[in-house]
Amino acid sequence: MGINWVMEVVSWFAGGPDYIWYVTDTINTLQGVIIFGIFVLEPQVRSRVWKEWGPKLAHVMCRSHTPHDSVVYSSPQDAAVRLTSNI
Repeated sequence: MGINWVMEVVSWFAGGPDYIWYVTDTINTLQGVIIFGIFVLEPQVRSRVWKEWGPKLAHVMCRSHTPHDSVVYSSPQDAAVRLTSNI
């Protein structure tokens, strides 16, 4: 991280054509993605994160948007009783 910051100061001080500094600018821009890749995509960390957040995310992602989609009635009479009791 320090090298990128120093190169940004050098590019500001030295000036010159912009294309010379594209590599350092791109690396500096993607610094958060690189840090994420180094620390979170490590297999042990990834498995711990999935163990903690996987079931919660699956529940949120698979949840029905309308509560009536998953209602199953055992008979037409049961459906009529439930529908009229909500009115």
